[in-house]
Amino acid sequence: MTEGKRFSRDILVNLAALLVILVILFFVMVRAQTLVVPMILAIFFALMLEPLVARFTRVFGNKIMAIVLALFLSSLLIALVLVGFSYQVANTFQDRTGLETQLRQGVRDFTNRVYDLADRLGGVNRDTVDEWIREIGEAVMAFLGDGLASTPAFALGAGICLICTFFFLFYQKGFKNFIILQFSEGSKDTVIETMSRIKMVAQQYLRGLGSVMLIMAVVNSLGLWIIGVGYPILWGCLAAFLTIIPFVGTTIGGLLPFLYSAATSDSLWQPIAVVIFYATIQQIEGNLITPKVIGNSVSLNSITAFLAILIGGFAWGIAGIILAIPIVAVLRTIFSEINPLKPVALLMSKELESHTSDFKGRYDRPKYRLSRLVKRTKGK
Repeated sequence: MTEGKRFSRDILVNLAALLVILVILFFVMVRAQTLVVPMILAIFFALMLEPLVARFTRVFGNKIMAIVLALFLSSLLIALVLVGFSYQVANTFQDRTGLETQLRQGVRDFTNRVYDLADRLGGVNRDTVDEWIREIGEAVMAFLGDGLASTPAFALGAGICLICTFFFLFYQKGFKNFIILQFSEGSKDTVIETMSRIKMVAQQYLRGLGSVMLIMAVVNSLGLWIIGVGYPILWGCLAAFLTIIPFVGTTIGGLLPFLYSAATSDSLWQPIAVVIFYATIQQIEGNLITPKVIGNSVSLNSITAFLAILIGGFAWGIAGIILAIPIVAVLRTIFSEINPLKPVALLMSKELESHTSDFKGRYDRPKYRLSRLVKRTKGK
């Protein structure tokens, strides 16, 4: 009995130590986001560019030249996209005063409708509604503040990301062999397979996300043009870019064209059509386009993705929201190869509902319990 109590105490002590380490690591990563975020982005970019670098290396026979060329072409593509979008924004805002006035009028009209609804509900005055709107705005800005605050350091972050991507690509075999070295001979094949799966998940997700954004830009712009909303390319491309934020990206992207149409349209059908269009597009994108293009590489259930986005946004602002899904997808891939963490991987998976019985069957064994992570060794 005494030995059992001592064993339980050791587990609790080890678990507490593990939690302390995780909390410290989390806050260090929050404080050091200026360095951490570009390095994580560099890892994903390196995984994305690795096939292109391998092809260029075979063609030119020089790895450094291949990496430089791959980085140049990818940077050029990103720059062209940003310049093209900036050009569209510049053309749109040539009539800046008129557009700003129309958007402001749209916001006022929407606010007045909220006031009218509050008056009909009774017991809610305009001061209360103003307080609600102010609190919601402050909450959103507090949530995204870290990401927005890092905007002046964009050039520094981009430079760090570019340099780290170069070194990750150049020394990739050395990093890979170092990681494999840390494991026993019997588990090295599993480690190599897991690393290959991680690379596949990252590559498939990033390629798929780019394809989804391109498809959504075309679909959104075409739909808004048919409805008759002004500046359809601007609103369509903006909403397509925001699809990078799961769950709410399309909704946020549809808010501005809704307000604009509410201010400029003489009838109610156009803003209503915008709402219906974006609600339909969100369903099609979430249930058809994204699953078909990205596939099952992410395979996260909704609650896991939602919590990942919340934590990522809290830690790193906008950058955290963008990186949350691929990071958690990679973690789930790693968890699926570690016995005590395999139930956790299932808990994070889309297959959770259909495999709930596995917790009472397949995983109902000592080796699959989290306590195995902190269990003391026999030598103690």
